[in-house]
Amino acid sequence: GWLSRGDLPNRLGEAGPSLPTPAAQCLGPHTFAYALALTSASWRTLPPIAHAFSSELHAHITPCAEGALPPSASIVEVSPNSVVISTLKGAENGDGAILRLYNEGDQEETARVALLIPAHSVEITDLDERPGQLIWEGEPRAEFSLTIPAHGIVSARVRWSAARA
Repeated sequence: GWLSRGDLPNRLGEAGPSLPTPAAQCLGPHTFAYALALTSASWRTLPPIAHAFSSELHAHITPCAEGALPPSASIVEVSPNSVVISTLKGAENGDGAILRLYNEGDQEETARVALLIPAHSVEITDLDERPGQLIWEGEPRAEFSLTIPAHGIVSARVRWSAARA
């Protein structure tokens, strides 16, 4: 029931602030999944593997539409590997999709974003999805770039149809 205690027989002093934390023991059954990845390369090769392991498959049912897709396709691809897609979801107000990227690296990165379906516009948003800088609008594009600070997050609204008034 404490964040840290100084009266433990196997430890001298406190490991942190002595604060009460009632009901913080998380008692009960828990389920965990672990993976082990070994490499002789740089540790920077491991985050993409870890992200692939931790991402669950989510399905969304939509009406059928005609068209052709390649046998293997990604809705969004981002490079370099130090930039990770943390979110791709429908915008809260229904206006496009929100793409959120995180830079795991120690330096600013220019992320290259490739879309399976060309978009009509991309604009930076804040985390509340309020509009910011317009990256481009008009002629559909399948690729664009975003600059992301070291350990930073950038959120963008992607529209596949003409922007709403």
